[in-house]
Amino acid sequence: MVPVIALVEFYMAYESGFYEGSGYYGKASLAESIANPGIRAKFDTLYSRMTRATGVTFRRCLDIGCGASPFSLRLTCAQRVIVDLSFVALRGARGPERIQADLQYLPMRGDTFHVVIGTDVLEHVPQDGLATAEIGRVSTRGGILALTIPHRPDLWSSSDVYEGHFRRYSRESATKVLAETGYRVIITFKVYGVYLLMRAVQIRDRKRILQGKPQRGKSGKHVTTGNREKTPAEFVLSDVVNVLRLLTRNRFFMALYNPLSKVVSRLIALDACLSPFSAASEIGILSRKNA
Repeated sequence: MVPVIALVEFYMAYESGFYEGSGYYGKASLAESIANPGIRAKFDTLYSRMTRATGVTFRRCLDIGCGASPFSLRLTCAQRVIVDLSFVALRGARGPERIQADLQYLPMRGDTFHVVIGTDVLEHVPQDGLATAEIGRVSTRGGILALTIPHRPDLWSSSDVYEGHFRRYSRESATKVLAETGYRVIITFKVYGVYLLMRAVQIRDRKRILQGKPQRGKSGKHVTTGNREKTPAEFVLSDVVNVLRLLTRNRFFMALYNPLSKVVSRLIALDACLSPFSAASEIGILSRKNA
């Protein structure tokens, strides 16, 4: 048993190193949904969909892989627990109970949480079937699972490699993974369209040579070796967002920036609304665990 625990801890330290060493993701904070209009648009869209389809009041909530930017703070919960693999990501979170753990091996009792939130996390897990099985185990019967995931495997690019993705999903593949764990999809919806052409710019670098050749794993899943590398578009985006994260601490700046952030986030949401589902670069899924 001890060697197994040691192996899991080694794996956690290795995988979480992506965030510890990142000058972009490792700096995320509670203000992320304000500093980054894209995250703001995503959170607004998810909240709106939950309000209409499932409500936003729950007894116990589990927020997985959210780091310091938990969407669950928008929900009304008597108990709120945050789980992340990265200690650096968790360090910036405040208020809710924080647990460092691997999503594939959750240290919690079964039949506990009435809602589980996973914003951009399932694609980072090597074995998503193990993760959804664990989510199903700790969820109550009839519990809600809210996810946002990257859409369209054909958009796979060096951007996904840098972001630590193991795969991109189609609506059908995501529905299949959830169904195998006992979840029934309530609704799927668009989160990002072409994201104001950002994804279109990123995929132009899909042929970029990385240190370590991209490979395909089983079932067409993408597995990469070697160092991750930013695309030129990501250099610009990450630098801008990092500066904004610092400036959002200034009240005078926020008084000016907040209205602009709202406008841009609404443009991103409008872009998603007007795009056909087949063109969406990210989608959201609300599902319910079978009774």
